[in-house]
Amino acid sequence: QPQKSAHRKTPVQLHLDLGQKSFHLTKCLCCGMLYAPGDASDEQTHKAYHAAMQAVLNFSGWSKERVVLDQGPAGRLLQVQPTDPAPHI
Repeated sequence: QPQKSAHRKTPVQLHLDLGQKSFHLTKCLCCGMLYAPGDASDEQTHKAYHAAMQAVLNFSGWSKERVVLDQGPAGRLLQVQPTDPAPHI
């Protein structure tokens, strides 16, 4: 029989999805991840995922941009026209 590693952790299922409406989870409005506030492991995982998503989606803007809708930290909607510089299209 194969030997089990002494350093190997046994997975622990924390939630069962049986169609409940809520697990007392929170959905981050910025990165979209569901996590359990108060659960240190979940909060740490969310923090890392959130930072990774912010790094990928971070857009500082153009010097001359046409803002159609500004949602603050959630983002903004920009208008791009065919006559704009190639990197904008």
